[in-house]
Formats: sequence, C-alpha cells, structure tokens
Amino acid sequence: MEGPVHFTFDCHHPGYLLWYQEKYSDIRLHPRDVMHEMLELPRVVLNPLLAEKLWEDYKKMERLGVIKTSTCKKRYSSEDTEEFEQLISDIVKSNILDNSYIKSEIIDTNKMGSKQQSPQSIQAAMEREKLYTYIIELSNPETRQNALLELSKKRESVPELAPMLWHSFGTVASLLQEIINIYPAINPATLTAHQSNRVCNALALLQCFASHPDTRSAFLSAHIPLFLYPFLHTVNKTRPFEYLRLTSLGVIGALVKTDEQEVVTFLLTTEIIPLCLRIMESGSELSKTVATFILQKILLDDSGLSYICQTYDRFSHVAMILGKMVLSLAKEPSARLLKHVVRCYLRLSDNPRALLALRQCLPDQLRDGTFSSCLSEDVSTEHWLSQLLKNLETGPPNPAVIPMSNQQVQQDPRAMGMSPLTS
Repeated sequence: MEGPVHFTFDCHHPGYLLWYQEKYSDIRLHPRDVMHEMLELPRVVLNPLLAEKLWEDYKKMERLGVIKTSTCKKRYSSEDTEEFEQLISDIVKSNILDNSYIKSEIIDTNKMGSKQQSPQSIQAAMEREKLYTYIIELSNPETRQNALLELSKKRESVPELAPMLWHSFGTVASLLQEIINIYPAINPATLTAHQSNRVCNALALLQCFASHPDTRSAFLSAHIPLFLYPFLHTVNKTRPFEYLRLTSLGVIGALVKTDEQEVVTFLLTTEIIPLCLRIMESGSELSKTVATFILQKILLDDSGLSYICQTYDRFSHVAMILGKMVLSLAKEPSARLLKHVVRCYLRLSDNPRALLALRQCLPDQLRDGTFSSCLSEDVSTEHWLSQLLKNLETGPPNPAVIPMSNQQVQQDPRAMGMSPLTS
C-alpha cells in the first residue's frame, strides 16, 4: 500500500472510521458528522459490527504504544505504524466493501444540486444506524431485551427487515434462544407478563421471516415454526399465556396468508390442524379467529381439503369443532369469527364426500336465519352462506359414505408423522 493512510475517529461515534488514500480516493468510510466536505464522492457507511472490530484493534495498538493519541487531535498518520497500515491494506485487499457487513449508499452528484444533506436524509441515515445497532445487540444477552422491543416496532416501517435479520450473524440463534428459554415456564405454568412480552417481541420478528418472500422458504426449511408448537399446546387462560398463543398463531397465520403450496405442504406434515382445532374450541375470541383463519387457508388449498376429507375421523373432528363454534356464536355473535367458520363450511362442501356428510351435520343455526342480523352488514359472508346452502340442496345424490381404507390413507405422504385428529 503506497503512501500514508490517514484516519479519523469521530468523538461521538468512535466505531466509525474516515480514511482515505490517494490510490483509493473514490472509496470513503466515514461518520456522518465529518462528511459535509466529501459529499461529492461515493459514500460507504461502515456497519457497527465491523467498525467495532476495527476500533478494538486500534485500541489494542494504542495500549501497546504502537499508536500515540491525543485528546485534542483526532487525525493520525500511519506513516510510522506498519501494523495499522497493514490493517487498512487488508481491508482493501479483501474487498471488504462487498461484504454483507457493509451498507453502501452511492450519491449521484449530478442530481444532488447541493453538497449539503437534507434533514430528511440525515434523519434516515441516523435511523439506519440505530437499526444496525439493534440487530447487533440481539447477539448480546445483556442488550437483547431492548433490541427486541425496538426492532419489533420497525416491522412495518422497514420492509427489508426480515432479510437483514435472517442474514446477520447470530440473530436467528438469538431469537430461538429467547423462545427456548420460555419452555420451563410453560409447565408448570409460571409464565409472567414480562416473560410473555419479551418472547412475543421475538415471535414478532419471526413473523417477519414468515411474511417476507426472501426468507419464507428458508424459514420453513429450517422447521422454525415447530419451535412455536409448545406454546400452542398450552391451555392456561391467563393473559400472558393467551398473548403467547395469539402471537404464535400470528406467525403461522403470516405463513398461510401467502397462499403458497409450499406452506400448506409443510403444515400438513405437522400437528397444526389438531392444535388449531383445540384453540378453536376453547380459546379466546381473537385466538379462535386466527386459528379458524389458518384452518380456512389450509382448506382452500386442494391438498389441504383432500387431506382433511381423506378419512372420516379427520372430517368428523373438524365438523364437530365447527359445529360447536356455531352453537357458541349463536349465543355470543361475532361477525369476524362467523365469517371464517362459514368459509370453512363452504370449502368443505366442495368435496363430494364432505358435502354428503354436511347434509346431516350442518348446524340448524346456519339454516334458520339465526345469524341474519349478524350478516346484514357482511355481504361476502352472507353470499358464502347462501352458496353453502345451495350446494347442500343441489349436490350429488345420497350414497353411503364409505371411509377410506388404511391402505389408501398411507398412500398420502403427508399422512406420515401426523398426529390423529381424534381427541
């Protein structure tokens, strides 16, 4: 590396470096506070993770006496410091600027019109720096709690948060550690509101992975949703447990909301259907709504409908729970929950064998106008119910319903490893 390398440490952000050398004058690493005179050049912001490493190396050299510092002078030269010169040289030679630890922002000087950054761009840069800091803090148990809280607030405002989290070192492991740490509080049921809030912030970040197209497949391939199933098994009705179940259901709901075959295929190899049915029977209204939505999305997929209608035991368990929900809704109406229940029934009627069974077991409350007032303002649900009743009237004749044989059931690969739907 030819010529001296100059570098500056910002007193407010000591982890950020400003350095340049004539041979590499088109590349700059800098803190925002010292960039006003250099905005005409391409700019690269150093992620705090790498900056922290460089800062540690610098402080080590300072302790060894290799570098002499002065509180009143922030600029140093590497002319007489071979070790630090080698450090900077290694950065350039290793093309570290292309590493995922670096966030690049190229400024088009022809479009800027001014060398002064706007307040909006400065604010955006500050927010981005905070975001990187929170991601790094996830890997530190001492700073993780606040990082979880702050990052969970940014799910909607940062569209690319999921890939940033997924591809950052140690983040997924940290989130799974948060989840596993709660297992002992489930049985016996000692979960506190503080513990529930903290793990739910971690679950909110998992929901980002489930929602984002760039992380969803990897999220499923790693079988991470299975870590949530112990939470769905809980039956304690206290607020911390209810909040935990609801947030866990939200992660699964985010998966099925995409209507992707890959998601349904994965879920059919797990026990999600009996877990949802249990919550549909005994959960809170909101948990029942999300669980029924998940079942609805599984049914809307052809493989999901085929799976549930493949044996009488599976169908009868689903029909029994839906029937109980209708009876409960007749006493305490909920248009939102009724909408998903009716949609499940309508989808079941698309299967000839299920249609024949529904003629016998569809609750009378769906036939006699019990929910007329509840449906008066919900055109779509009213239409679905009318279509369901029409299907029951005009469907195929009533031959005997013969359950599938065990041999036929085993031919479905999704049936392998499934928990039975019967109680």
